[in-house]
This record gives sequence, C-alpha cells and structure tokens, in this order.
Amino acid sequence: MQAYLQRFAPGELQGVYAASDESMIGARQAIEAANRKDLDGAFFSSDGQLQGLEAVADGFDVASSQFPPLYGEASLQAAIAVTQGVKLARTYWLDLKTFTCLTEAACNETKEYIAQLKATGMQF
Repeated sequence: MQAYLQRFAPGELQGVYAASDESMIGARQAIEAANRKDLDGAFFSSDGQLQGLEAVADGFDVASSQFPPLYGEASLQAAIAVTQGVKLARTYWLDLKTFTCLTEAACNETKEYIAQLKATGMQF
C-alpha cells in the first residue's frame, strides 16, 4: 500500500480491494501513516473477521465478505464422506455472507455479529 500511496496522488485511487482483512488492516495503517484522507470508506475486503467487521462498523471498510467458518464445516463433512466411500463432486458452491453498513438494517446485523464474536471470544 505504501508503494501505491507514493505512486498515486490523492484523488487518483478510487478504492482498494484487499484479499484479506489482515491486508486491509495493513493498508489502513499505511494510509493513516501517510495522512491520506481520500481513501476513507473506499475499502472492500474478505474474511469477515472481527477486526475487519469493526472497520466496516467504523465506516472505513465498505464491506467484508466472510468465507470461514463456512469452508471449515464443508471441508469436515467432505472428509467424513470420503472416509465412508462417498465420491464427491468436483465443485462445491458455498454460501457467502457479506457484512456492510450501507443500510441501517445491514449495519445492525454487522454490529450484532461483532457483539456475538466478542461475547464468544471468536475471530470469525
């Protein structure tokens, strides 16, 4: 992110997609260190972990899509099925949950999930 911030002047970047919430958090730190206000609210990330969801609720990250723990459960079910001799399909589609604060209802859902994560000590 530091290299992008040096290469592109304020107003030249329209947004940032981070493949993980950790990457988004690192990029956010670089943006804050460079005192760049032009990218606030222009982030999208994946993972749906606690810190990423907090960035959504704070208005920094527009949305975070959650894959885990959905993959974990599906992987475990597939592993059990294989041990029982089941032939698996080559492709599986798993549900994806996206957290945002673009509407009041969506923001309330996001904040409720954050509270649930904190209450259980979980990150996802």
